[in-house]
Amino acid sequence: MQLRNTPHCSSESQVQNQFTQGAKEEFARVADGWLLAKAQASGFTVVTEEVYSQDVKRRVLIPNVCRDLRLHYINTFSMLRTLDTAFVLKR
Repeated sequence: MQLRNTPHCSSESQVQNQFTQGAKEEFARVADGWLLAKAQASGFTVVTEEVYSQDVKRRVLIPNVCRDLRLHYINTFSMLRTLDTAFVLKR
């Protein structure tokens, strides 16, 4: 997946330089790229259980791409707190 020049993403992005070619090709084959494109186009927050890592090389992580594209991302528990979700056990 080749990231193009935008105000939020230069051609020399961290994502392009950090990951192996195989990791980038795998990322381009799976739905993650489409999910992030939709989030960026619509101003959505991405919910993921992946954690940012500047050291990982063999797998493109959603938080790494989010940081590179300046997309907001949170984990599932943060989302549930933000939505003030309550789980109620009924008998």
